[in-house]
Parts: sequence; C-alpha cells; structure tokens
Amino acid sequence: MALDWDKRLEVIGILERWYRALEIGVADNIKPNLTRKVKGEDWKKVDSLITAIDDSFTAELNMHSIHWEKKGITEPPNFNRLKGGARLAFYQDLYEAVKDIDEEDLEYVYLI
Repeated sequence: MALDWDKRLEVIGILERWYRALEIGVADNIKPNLTRKVKGEDWKKVDSLITAIDDSFTAELNMHSIHWEKKGITEPPNFNRLKGGARLAFYQDLYEAVKDIDEEDLEYVYLI
C-alpha cells in the first residue's frame, strides 16, 4: 500500500495541528495514549523521527528559500521543542496515520 494522496494529506494535517499547538503554547499539555501499543515505541525512535522531520523541513527551506520566503516561511516548525509525553503523543499520532503502509513506501516517515 503506497502513501497515497489522502494519506499524505492526513500526515500534513497532523503536522499542521502539532505546529499550531506549539505556536500557541498548548502542545506540551497533550498527553500520549499510554494504553496504545505502538511498534518500536521507544524514546530513540521518537527522538529520531522528530529530528528527521525537522531536518527535512530545514533542507526544504534551504533548497527552495526564495519560494518559501515569498510565502512568509523562513523557519522550520522545530518539533524538537516538544517535551516529554507530548513527544510520544506526536509520534503516536503519526504512527496511527501510517501504520498500515509497507515500510518501503513510507518515504519521509521511514523511522516510525
């Protein structure tokens, strides 16, 4: 099952919700679902995913800086600002969106 357009939009929606939560200062109040078992759920995977997402946004901004500056975007979302349980909740949200996709089709979310 490839990462189709609907799934991509779902992942983008999750990223946008978490970015807005960070910007208004409520992201760290979001708690993970501790009853939900997630494949590979450990802090190294959580931290690696957040780093990979931030690095991907930074690379995109660097490669197409003029395009993004025209849209008023000059900084990446910096999801590394998430703390504690919010980091795990972010990981869980993304995992739920892509859990049924074959690993080789994950492209940018390969660390989940």
